[in-house]
Amino acid sequence: MATKLKTLSPKRSPWTNLVDFLRRVNAARRSEILLYNKRLSLLSRIAKTINSEAKINKILRLILKGAVNLTNSNAGVIFFRRGKKLKAVESYGIKVVSQDLIIRPWRGIVGHILKSKKSYLCNNTDHDKHFVAWGSGKRAHSELAIPIIINRQVIGVIIVSSRDYDKYQKIDELVLKDLGENATIAIKNAKQSQILEERVRRVLASRMQFVADVSHELRTPLTVIQGNIELLQRSKNRIAKRDQEAMKDVILETKNVANKLENLINLIHEGSRPNKIEISQFELSLLINEVLEVTRRLAKEKRIEVVNQNNPRIKFFGDREKIKEMMLNLAANAIKYNQYRGRVIFDAQIKRNKIEIKIADTGIGIAKSDLPFIFDRFYRAQEIERYKKKDGSGIGLSVSRWIARAHGGEIKVVSKVGAGTKFIVILPFSR
Repeated sequence: MATKLKTLSPKRSPWTNLVDFLRRVNAARRSEILLYNKRLSLLSRIAKTINSEAKINKILRLILKGAVNLTNSNAGVIFFRRGKKLKAVESYGIKVVSQDLIIRPWRGIVGHILKSKKSYLCNNTDHDKHFVAWGSGKRAHSELAIPIIINRQVIGVIIVSSRDYDKYQKIDELVLKDLGENATIAIKNAKQSQILEERVRRVLASRMQFVADVSHELRTPLTVIQGNIELLQRSKNRIAKRDQEAMKDVILETKNVANKLENLINLIHEGSRPNKIEISQFELSLLINEVLEVTRRLAKEKRIEVVNQNNPRIKFFGDREKIKEMMLNLAANAIKYNQYRGRVIFDAQIKRNKIEIKIADTGIGIAKSDLPFIFDRFYRAQEIERYKKKDGSGIGLSVSRWIARAHGGEIKVVSKVGAGTKFIVILPFSR
């Protein structure tokens, strides 16, 4: 009878077992390090977003997505307290049954958190006295929630859930707490930003109303002055020749003030009524020559050289007086903030179906941080504030941009501190 031999497995040495154990520990440690780095990376992204992003919804969405991913959850919701209701402001991976949940006396895990002001970890919802389903779909068997606290009051809750039992550990709770702290910072920043924006809006509205009232009050005396000048013009034969020249200057300046006043009123009401411009055909080169003449008079005191590089002879359709006002505004700035014996350069060129009018100077320049705001009403750049010439209302560039846009054009600016500024007026043109 054949004997059945028993197959014996090779005996493992203690050293082999130790090596296997160390490998398993090393693999687990490596996984922990990767997860830790992933968490740090996300928290860093959230912190950067909080510092740079004004929209609270984007920050909350990033926080919730991170909470779900870092805890390997299936879904998550951020609730905010609104009086006697909880509103689901963000959800991820689940459809919330109702966007507004009535807060009954400490009902559910969320209600428990509102009362205790502490985080809550549940790894078996089948036997949890606080659990209440808040989403549709498959039942959650594990839930982890933390409060969002501002001024010792719970204003919201971040909650994540999993369909697995025994899903969450203490480390997951710590991660969620970190994210909750980021949410608190974001909400505080957003509220502070809203308060500041409202204050600025009120101050600006008050200032605009004052300017509007003054502008309308000035219209009447200016009309009287213009009427009297017209009467004097009719009897100019009785006025000495020297006085007639002075009267021409008065007429010109009165007309200039009237145009400025009208532009200011249009600027105040920008967007609330149609742009008031009077279109006519005129010779652009003649208009530029008029602006050059005025600019050279303004430049004499500082001995600034005014250069005309190009001045094409073309017929242009637009509001002659407003185009002139726009160029004079830019030229006056080029003189005011220029250096002694500096230069102002005019350059007009036709490029396809547009005309570009450039006015450049060799002045103090504008800081890069100020460039996005220089066309805002009443804005004054930091370099201008430090400059000895602080006169001006801060609306000249706003008026100029309004005129350009009223003609379907735009104004661009190129500048560098200490190297001068170039304004480029771009207007539509057809032959």
